[in-house]
Amino acid sequence: MDTSRIATKIKILCEKTGLSKERFFTQYLGFENIEELEQGKIQLSVDQLQKACDLFNLSLKDLTDESLDELELDNYFNFSTMANADLLGIAAINKIAQNLKEMNAILTAGTMS
Repeated sequence: MDTSRIATKIKILCEKTGLSKERFFTQYLGFENIEELEQGKIQLSVDQLQKACDLFNLSLKDLTDESLDELELDNYFNFSTMANADLLGIAAINKIAQNLKEMNAILTAGTMS
């Protein structure tokens, strides 16, 4: 897993949603040194990756995929004026939506067999 590539994707997602990368990494994920992450010296934990996916309504595969193609967000908010509690609420709702999407894919695949 290329940490610097993931950090670049998160930076793009932050820009699209109006969330500063500093706020995302320090306040939302609890990181202290963003530069070390961007340089690939440290890695995000699985929990931190999942937390990022939940906020941006992405699958873990979307975030960790090596492609840096245009990241498409189904629906996104402008996070710039939202409190951290609001971000956590949106992440929880997005997690439910991702789980529903995955369950529907499983059910669809099961009916095609």
